[in-house]
Amino acid sequence: MGKEEKEAEEKKESEKGKAAKAKESGKQNEKKLQEKFVEYQMIQQQTAQVQKQLQQLEAQKAEVEGVKANLDDLKNVESKSSMLVPVCSGIFAKANLENNSELFVNVGNNVVVKKNIPQVKEILDRQGAEILKMDEHFKALLQKLAAKASEVEKELEAMLAEAKQNV
Repeated sequence: MGKEEKEAEEKKESEKGKAAKAKESGKQNEKKLQEKFVEYQMIQQQTAQVQKQLQQLEAQKAEVEGVKANLDDLKNVESKSSMLVPVCSGIFAKANLENNSELFVNVGNNVVVKKNIPQVKEILDRQGAEILKMDEHFKALLQKLAAKASEVEKELEAMLAEAKQNV
């Protein structure tokens, strides 16, 4: 084999090596791109979960406010008045109100205690404050997730642009 043939053979081998390296690099870039896309999807799922939790908190907040309004209305109802009492969603029992200033509150573990309306409102105010705290926490978390999603999206776009240039 002559010198020229040997150089041609070495050049072929070198080109094969470069092609193999480029192919391997392409696979690595594709894997990184897939990993980044999975990260982006996970952030989107977390965002959806946080938004759902915020909606639930909003419903709880509305319920607490509704109960407080009902307590104000209850003060104006005369004792011995006939009323419909909810048994569960959409089912009511007819009852007579014996005392419009005393309520029975489940404080946990099936323990019920007697409270007056201002005491119950105080409990509801604490619940409302706790809901607001959780609401603020989830809103801050949502902002962080949005920022992270934006960052990952930009990284994905850059990776895609680089991959298109290398094709």
